[in-house]
Amino acid sequence: MRSSATRFRGLALLAVLWSSFGSVAHAYPSAVIFTPVGASLGPGVLGAYYYAAATRSQGVLSLTSWAGVEVGVSPTFGYGSGEGAARFGGVEIGLDVFGTNAGSYRFVLNAKTSLLVEGEYWPAIAVGVMQVDPENRNISLDMAFVVLTKSVSIAAPRLAPSPSATGTH
Repeated sequence: MRSSATRFRGLALLAVLWSSFGSVAHAYPSAVIFTPVGASLGPGVLGAYYYAAATRSQGVLSLTSWAGVEVGVSPTFGYGSGEGAARFGGVEIGLDVFGTNAGSYRFVLNAKTSLLVEGEYWPAIAVGVMQVDPENRNISLDMAFVVLTKSVSIAAPRLAPSPSATGTH
């Protein structure tokens, strides 16, 4: 006999799958998957990504894909000395290509500069633009953003060795 927790997981999975076949996209993919971060790539560092989706609307299956590449073009520079010194700068640029099952493609540009590199007590801060389409201004997203991101380290609890492992009882 299945437990209620197993049934709940099954129903939750079914609800997620069913909702993914809706006729309207309620969120742009970048809202969840490609969220801008405050850190910039270092000079010459290359980042690449690929995204594919299938949506169904009125019985028609539509396939879309999105690929992109980013490259760091400017180093950061420090102010002060020691490990706690603040670092500024860092620029990256990118190019994305969107494709559809109709065989059409669309290219968009991205750029970001890091105003402040993340430190122990402060977040990374960056400004940028994404999905700028110079050829199709009427459908270009042209999103400008300011982003603050901070990593938080959570230390794992230290487990004391068992008495038998240390040879004491």
